[in-house]
Amino acid sequence: MSLTRKFVANILVGVTLTSAGLMLLLTRHERSVLVEQLRRKGENLARLISGISADPIVAYNYMFLDGYVRDVAKDPDVSYVVIFDRDGKPLTRQFTVPAIGTRHLVEIAEPIFQAGERIGTTRIGLSTAGVERALRQSQIIIVALSLINMFLTWLIVYVLFRRIVFAAVEGVKTGMVRVAAGDLSREVEVRSEDEIGALGRATNKMIADLTHLIGASQQHSQRLDTSAGSLAAVAQSMAAAFRRQIETLGGITDAVGDMDHLTRDLSAEAVGLQDAARVSSSTADLAKTIAVVSRTIAEIRSHIESVALTVSNLSSTVTAVAASAERTAKVSEEAREAVGVISAGIGEMEQMAEE
Repeated sequence: MSLTRKFVANILVGVTLTSAGLMLLLTRHERSVLVEQLRRKGENLARLISGISADPIVAYNYMFLDGYVRDVAKDPDVSYVVIFDRDGKPLTRQFTVPAIGTRHLVEIAEPIFQAGERIGTTRIGLSTAGVERALRQSQIIIVALSLINMFLTWLIVYVLFRRIVFAAVEGVKTGMVRVAAGDLSREVEVRSEDEIGALGRATNKMIADLTHLIGASQQHSQRLDTSAGSLAAVAQSMAAAFRRQIETLGGITDAVGDMDHLTRDLSAEAVGLQDAARVSSSTADLAKTIAVVSRTIAEIRSHIESVALTVSNLSSTVTAVAASAERTAKVSEEAREAVGVISAGIGEMEQMAEE
């Protein structure tokens, strides 16, 4: 069921319950008023008959009493009229008195006095059938007015809801459809300061957040590309450094070979030579060669420390790139989840709009 139908249905249920309660209260009030009017009417008729029946009772002229009763009985509300003497015997014969307390009757008893002495009683029973007919007519009118009121309420609420609420929601839905399609260049137009306006502002904030999120993702991607280029340059530098180390080690190997040959030559010359001056000169040459080897080893140590530092920097760079990649993946996953939620909300709104 669409949102418009739900809203109108709830309004109609409320109007129906209100009309039913109002009809019940009006019916009870009108019944009490009509019954009270009927009772007053009966009291007046009984008082009138009691006032004019004293002389015929004293004169035993019961034909006049019957005439009075017939005249009063012409009223459609009068069910029966009976005049009794002081002993409770009926003096009229036209009507049968029902049992006291009969339903749908309002019974009135009025004493008849002559010279201050009670000589009889007038009993009148009035039917409430007229009251029931009037109540039914009132109920029919109330039901008809309630139906007209329900129809007018439905029409007014439907038109106003479509114009005020649904039109604003349709604008928000259009903006959400554009967001789901990937268009973040336009915001939702906000025309009011009510709940619908708050929804539009929230939608615009979401669009701005998504735009910022996508921009940050692109910046992370650019930084990743830059870091990858830096890694490639560092790798090339390391390769060149290793090649230089290999060349240096080759030079050291050659120097050690030369030292070996020189040592052998010195040993041969020391055996064959008798001249102490030549031995001293050769020994000085050997000391120079050893000094050269020591400097070469120091240079190798320096190169190795440089390589270790380069490897450490490379490790830090790789760690930073990995952390950045993880953050980018997390941001992208949140963006996909947000777009998924938006797409689901738009699907529900489209289904509601179609209904």
